[in-house]
Amino acid sequence: LAVIINRINKPNVTVGVDGSLYRYHPRFKRNMEKCMKNLVNKNIKFKLTLSDDGSGKGAALIAIVADRFQKSQLKSIPSFDDNDDEEVRTPIQPPLSSPITFNTQSATNTHIRTLP
Repeated sequence: LAVIINRINKPNVTVGVDGSLYRYHPRFKRNMEKCMKNLVNKNIKFKLTLSDDGSGKGAALIAIVADRFQKSQLKSIPSFDDNDDEEVRTPIQPPLSSPITFNTQSATNTHIRTLP
């Protein structure tokens, strides 16, 4: 988590954590936060919060965002004629060298990032 928080590099980051160990162990949350403070850049404030159903809701959210992104990409694909044969053979986009960022355009302006 610390590596991801450092990679996001935003001044304030909130992470939803799910799991029985985090939820029920009396000292796990405190120990995890203490350890992460040593690993996260000092200029980044982070907060760990308990997530009720992280995997189910997260998977559903990612599926919705990916579907919307794919549909928006399909709308922007240009049509080609026979004269564009060479152009079609070359890649439309260069390979990904940085994380993909999706903006869900919700009221809270939530950003979802997937790391390469």
